[in-house]
Amino acid sequence: LMQCQAEAVEKSSYIAVVITKPPETVLVLLPPSGDDIVGNHSSSSSSSTKPYILIDSHPRPQQLSPHHPSGSYALFHPDLSSLLGSIQQIFPVTDLGPGFPEMMVIMYNSFDVYPFQ
Repeated sequence: LMQCQAEAVEKSSYIAVVITKPPETVLVLLPPSGDDIVGNHSSSSSSSTKPYILIDSHPRPQQLSPHHPSGSYALFHPDLSSLLGSIQQIFPVTDLGPGFPEMMVIMYNSFDVYPFQ
């Protein structure tokens, strides 16, 4: 997601990023990168004046504490680190256990990222 911000054509507007790990898909809105984020490699812990936004059409009553959304939702995050925490809850690593081919493990744990601006 930091790469999406860094490579944005228009640095002063939000970037919409669709993240898909079948069968799940979410939309993330990344705030304008500005000088304070692009040049700072520790941006995952820095705060932006504009929120990072996670939009999802699926209820997550067992996830995303303390919110536990019971329907479609938009969660506002103060920084990239907080947003990544929510994404990791939605797209957890799939542990297939021993004996599975590496390619299958990679397939089950891959996701696609599509930035739009």
